[in-house]
Amino acid sequence: MTFDFDQEGIILDACCIINLYASSVMGEVLESIPFPCFVDEYVREKEALKIKAKPKNEFIDIDLEPLIEKKILKEISLSGEEEKRTFVNLAAALDDGEARCGAIAANRNLVVATDEKAGIRVFSNLNPPISTVSTLSMLHNWAVAKNKNMVHIRSVLKRIEKRASYRPGLSNEYFNWWEKHMK
Repeated sequence: MTFDFDQEGIILDACCIINLYASSVMGEVLESIPFPCFVDEYVREKEALKIKAKPKNEFIDIDLEPLIEKKILKEISLSGEEEKRTFVNLAAALDDGEARCGAIAANRNLVVATDEKAGIRVFSNLNPPISTVSTLSMLHNWAVAKNKNMVHIRSVLKRIEKRASYRPGLSNEYFNWWEKHMK
């Protein structure tokens, strides 16, 4: 898969950050995307905070600083009256992080990376709609671009399932890809 859209980059919602961080290959995945990748300051500081560690009741802090320092991920935040108005409108239907990502995406010509069905629905119903990509679309892109073998892909997907408690829904366009690699 290649990302084929007219937007100028991707802003990651908390759910995608958590899933990608749990994969242990987040940097590789983001580097395989031929567009700049962004994280909203609020999402980074208030929402995308932890993943599960191996012992069941322990957690690991999500540290995006190394990716930001290497300029693999760029931190941005809401700015300007139009973005703030868009945020307020979206916040009526979404949580603050999703609404912030949507407001930034709408006003800066970005795609939102999210796995949240509510966010995808709201963004697709806007006029004009906000494009979205999923964790699995980014992982699939990475696997193809880097020619990863099935064993490596499976270990990455297993880490996401265990450490981020993520399983794609049947409606995810890469559900069959996930299932094939999880067997």
